[in-house]
Amino acid sequence: MADALRVDDWELRCRYKHAQLFDRWLAGEFVTKLGDVGFASPASEQPPNTLSVPLYYIDRQTQDQVAQVHFFWLKNGRIGASGLHDPKKIEVAGSNYRQRRGPAVKRNPSLIFPEGPIRRGYVFYRKNITCSLFGW
Repeated sequence: MADALRVDDWELRCRYKHAQLFDRWLAGEFVTKLGDVGFASPASEQPPNTLSVPLYYIDRQTQDQVAQVHFFWLKNGRIGASGLHDPKKIEVAGSNYRQRRGPAVKRNPSLIFPEGPIRRGYVFYRKNITCSLFGW
């Protein structure tokens, strides 16, 4: 496996989406391996008794790890936060992408902007323009 390219959360989510990893996981293309489950930290602002769940997608043929994702599992059985798996590490077309290390703003550049229209505009730009046009 190639050395990991460290990218921000927006690029990682975009590459995950374009590779259709979630849809392929739903279709049963990958074996699922559960990581160490624990209670969500208070900093996550999830409801009490929410579980923090790491999950690994393993290629059925090669047994290689294709993705490492995370989600919050609510007491009612639903997935919390966005309702989707949040990728932390993926392998796409022979390239290995990982979440950047360091302060939250390094992982999520939208935090540079105060809560409000400018941040929402940046998020729209990253989700709908750079991801759609460039795939990152």
